Amino acid sequence: QMLAADLELKSRDLRPLIPGDELAAHLGRDPGPWLGDVLDALEEEQAVGAISTPDGAVTFAERWLGGGVPERRLFPSRH
Repeated sequence: QMLAADLELKSRDLRPLIPGDELAAHLGRDPGPWLGDVLDALEEEQAVGAISTPDGAVTFAERWLGGGVPERRLFPSRH
């Protein structure tokens, strides 16, 4: 069952809620390797319905960078 759920999530056409450069600007950081990790985490949260707005993505990224979000690995890292 877990495999079926994983395949269903992977088959969704998810468009980023916020472009990476815009997210970095909101966070006051220069783009770098950290950004790919945050974007991967955002994609997974979006896939499970935990985040659905650009503001929600920024809030999640702030918490994630601060260490306040447990890691969820549904997809292999692409960055």
